[in-house]
Amino acid sequence: MLVRTPVVDVWRGMGPEGVSVGRGPDNDVVLHSLAVSRRHLRVVPTPDGMEVSDQGSKNPATYNGREVRGTVVVCYGDSIDVCGSTLVMTGPRGAGQGMPPDGETGGA
Repeated sequence: MLVRTPVVDVWRGMGPEGVSVGRGPDNDVVLHSLAVSRRHLRVVPTPDGMEVSDQGSKNPATYNGREVRGTVVVCYGDSIDVCGSTLVMTGPRGAGQGMPPDGETGGA
């Protein structure tokens, strides 16, 4: 998954358990904006795309112009907006899409 913020772009790999996204330091991906909830959403890879689950955020993420409430599957290659940051669903390792250049890894 590519995490694009106003100040930096970072590629973040993930295992089958997915990642948590939010403002709190206990998240796998921490977004430093007061508009982001402490536990904003969870992203889990599936064969059809990334399953994005809202975690009770006050400012929900948007996908294709619609608020993400509950759970939605975001197609690989698509992105969601989280309070001014963009999460690009790059696809599973080995799928040949969205991988960082050789030698690059990332963590948000």
